[in-house]
Amino acid sequence: MSNPEFRYRAFISYSHRDERWGTWLHRALERYQLPRRLVGRVTAAGPVPKRIAPVFRDREELASATDLGRTVNAALEQSAALIVVCSPSAAQSRWVNAEVRAFQQLGRGVQIFCLIVDGDPGGVTAAQCFPEALLTRGPDGDGPVEPIGADVRPGKDRPGAALLKLVAGIVGLGLDELARRDLQRRNRRLVATSVAAVAGMGVASVLATLAIIARNEADEQRATAEQTSEFLVQLFQVADPGETRGNTITAREILDRGADRVDGDLAAQPVVRANLMRTMGRVYTGLGLYGKATDLLERALAIRNEIGKAPTPETVATANALGQALFEKGEYEAAEAVYTDALRGAQALYPEGDAAVTQALCGIGDVRTRLDDYTGAEARFVDALAMDRRLHTDANPDVARSLAGLASALLYQQRFGESEAAFREALDIRRRTLGADHPLVAQTLSDLGLVLNLSGRGRESESLAREATDIYRRILGNDHPFVSTLLNNLARLELERGELVDAEKLLNESLAIDRKRMDPDHDDLVYSLNNLGLVQLGLKRDAAAVPLLDEALRIGKIHQHRMLGQVYSNLAEAYRRVGRPADALAAVDAARPLLTEMYPNDPWYLANVESIEGAVRGAGGDAETAERLLLEGYAVVEKRWGAEGLFTQLAARRLAEFYAKTRANVELATRYERLANGR
Repeated sequence: MSNPEFRYRAFISYSHRDERWGTWLHRALERYQLPRRLVGRVTAAGPVPKRIAPVFRDREELASATDLGRTVNAALEQSAALIVVCSPSAAQSRWVNAEVRAFQQLGRGVQIFCLIVDGDPGGVTAAQCFPEALLTRGPDGDGPVEPIGADVRPGKDRPGAALLKLVAGIVGLGLDELARRDLQRRNRRLVATSVAAVAGMGVASVLATLAIIARNEADEQRATAEQTSEFLVQLFQVADPGETRGNTITAREILDRGADRVDGDLAAQPVVRANLMRTMGRVYTGLGLYGKATDLLERALAIRNEIGKAPTPETVATANALGQALFEKGEYEAAEAVYTDALRGAQALYPEGDAAVTQALCGIGDVRTRLDDYTGAEARFVDALAMDRRLHTDANPDVARSLAGLASALLYQQRFGESEAAFREALDIRRRTLGADHPLVAQTLSDLGLVLNLSGRGRESESLAREATDIYRRILGNDHPFVSTLLNNLARLELERGELVDAEKLLNESLAIDRKRMDPDHDDLVYSLNNLGLVQLGLKRDAAAVPLLDEALRIGKIHQHRMLGQVYSNLAEAYRRVGRPADALAAVDAARPLLTEMYPNDPWYLANVESIEGAVRGAGGDAETAERLLLEGYAVVEKRWGAEGLFTQLAARRLAEFYAKTRANVELATRYERLANGR
C-alpha cells in the first residue's frame, strides 16, 4: 500500500447475486495474517502489512450506472486495490462496471484483481464473466486487457489457494514465495503446538494420544456433518417426482416435515438436533409462524442446556433466536427473561463485545419499548449502539439495528427530531448493506413514516408506508404479519383524512391476516380492531363498531396496551350513539387520565374526549356544560386535523346533533352538519 493515506487495503466489487462469494472474500481477507518474515518488506505496492484489513465491501445496488454516490466514490479513492468478483451476473451489472471504471480513472488500473466464481472468461453474452470495463485499458493505458486472477470454479483453484493469489497481488509479492512462507508458518505453528503439548511427558505416548483424539474429533465432526446431510437429503426426497407422483410440494410442507421428524430421526444426536431445531425455528420466525418457532427453539435451548451448563456461542445464539420469536409472538416478559440469559452468556463469552451481546441488548430494548418503559429501552439501545460502532468502523447492519431500536424509543418519548434522524441513518445503512428489497429496509421505511405522520407530515408518511408495503408483499407474500402491520398503518392514514372506504378495505385485510396468524389475545390486534371500529363510527355503522371496540378493550387490558386511552375514547362515542350514556361517561372517565399521561404534548386527544362528554351531557339535559365542552373540543381538534379530518368531522357532527336536538337552532345545526360532511 504505497500511499499511507489509503484507508482500505482493498475494495470488493460484486453483483448482489454473488453475495455469498463477496461475504467469504471479505472475511477471508480481513482474517488473513501475512507471514511474520514478510511483514515490512518493501514492494512495488509499499511495505508488506501484517494484515489485509480493513477491506471495503459494498452491498448497495446502483440505480444509474454513472451515479456511484459519495460514500462509494470516497471508498474507491481510499482503497489501494480493487477486487472484482467475476461472473455472468457481474458482467451484466452496471454497478460493478461503474466501480471498475471509477477505479481506473484514479490511475490505479494495475491494482485491479479478479476472483472468477462462475461463467467463461473467454465467453460472450450470457457466458461472459468479466465486466466490460475490465476488458479495456484504463485512461492512462494501465490495467490488463485480458484480466487474470484467482479462479474458484470447479476444477480450478481451491479457495485457500485463490486467497493467496489475491493477497500476493495486493501486497506485491510473488505467489510462490507467499505460498512457501505461508506453508512454513503453518508448519511452525503445528510443531510449536505439538512441542507445547508434549512438554514434561513421553513424546511417543502423547503424540499417539493426540493422534487418537484428533482422529476421534475428526470422525465425530464428519459423522455430525454426514448425519445432518443425510437428514436433509431424506427431508427433501419428499419433493422427488417419483415419490410425489406429480403433486406440488411447497417449501413450507418440507419445513413442517423436518420439524416433525427431527426428534425421531436424530434422537441419538443431540448436537445435530439442536442445530437443526435452531435453524428451522429461525425460519419459522421469518415466516411469521411464531408458535412453531418458539416450540422448536425452546426444545433446542433445552438440549443445549442439557449438554453443558456453561454458556457457549451456540447456546447464546439459540437464546437470542428464542427471544426474538417470543417477542414477535407477543410474550414480552418471557422474551425479556430469555434475552437477559442470552446477554449474561454473551458477556461472559465476549467481554470485549460482540454482535451476540448487542443482539441481546437490542432484544431487551425492544421488549422495554413494547412495555412502555421508553427510558429503559433507550438506555439498552444506547449501550448497544456504542458497542456496535466500536466493533464496526464502517456501515454495518448491526449498527442499523441499534439505531432503529433507539429511534423507536425516542419516538414514543415524542422526541420526533432525534427519532427521525436515527431512523434515516438506519435506513441509509440498511439500503447500502442489505439492498433495497429487504424486510428490514421495509420495516425502517414504515417506522420512519410513523415519525413523519406524528410530526404532521401525513403525505410523506403515506409514500413511505406504501413503498414498505410493496417490498413486504414482494418478499414475504400477502399474508405475513409484517404486511398486516403496514396495512394497518396505511389504513390509519386514510382514516385520519376521512377516506373511510379505502381504510376499511385495508383494515379488513389486516385483521384477517392477524386472526389467521396470531394468538387471539395478541396485542397487535388492538391496533386493527380499534381502527376498524373507528371506521364504522365514521360510516355511521354504530352497532358494528361496538363489538370491535369491546374486543380491542379486552385485549388492551390484558397487555395494558398504549392504545387503551384511544380505545376508551372511541368506545365512549360508540356507547353514546347506541344509547348507553352511563357506559359512555364511564369510558370518558377511563380515557381521560390515560390520554393525559400518554400524550402530554397532543391536546387534541383530550379535547376529542371532552367533545364526546359534551354530547353525552347535552343529551342528558346539561346544555350549558355540553355546549362549552363541544365548542372547546371542536376548536382544538380542528386546529390539529383541519376541516376535512375525520376527527374534526366527528366533532362537528356532535355539534350538529346538539344544536338540532338540544338548542333547536336550525342555522347552527345546518352549519355544523355541512362541516361534518366535509363541505
